[in-house]
Amino acid sequence: MLNLLKKKKPYTDESFAVYERVMAHIREPRFYSDMGVPDTFDGRFDMLVAHAFMINHVLLTKDTQKAAEFNQALFDQIFNHMHVTLREIGVGDVGIPKHQQKMMKAFNGRMHHYTQSLESDNLKAALIRNLYGTIEEPDQQEVEKFASYMNANIARLAGLEFEDILYLEELFILSHE
Repeated sequence: MLNLLKKKKPYTDESFAVYERVMAHIREPRFYSDMGVPDTFDGRFDMLVAHAFMINHVLLTKDTQKAAEFNQALFDQIFNHMHVTLREIGVGDVGIPKHQQKMMKAFNGRMHHYTQSLESDNLKAALIRNLYGTIEEPDQQEVEKFASYMNANIARLAGLEFEDILYLEELFILSHE
């Protein structure tokens, strides 16, 4: 009953829907087979971060207030679900907050690093450090493919209106090379 009196946070429903679409998209096998993204817990986490970054980055160019509210809601969705994922992979109750705190720091660090890399036209270096960070010597062509994928999707989303991005059924396009 008291939940009815609580004010709902902005963009809760939209962020959940976007989160679900992102999660479905990052399961695409070509990321792992054609672009060399590590098919590991860390690799999938970094895929989620890279996709959240693209959305966050573009939305901030549209409306900073709305973007801040939506981006916070999406961050909350990601880490609410991360709690469940950590539990499913066997992290105990005591360890979950510690793992989540490390992942939140990693998330925020990567968001800043990707922003800086776009500003300095050095996205590949950011991808090597983060998305391909667990690979000793990532294949440069695979890194280039993923960088091109990110740039193309950022440009595509940039051409849309703020609300259109939130409700877009296919947020990202994976080219059919």
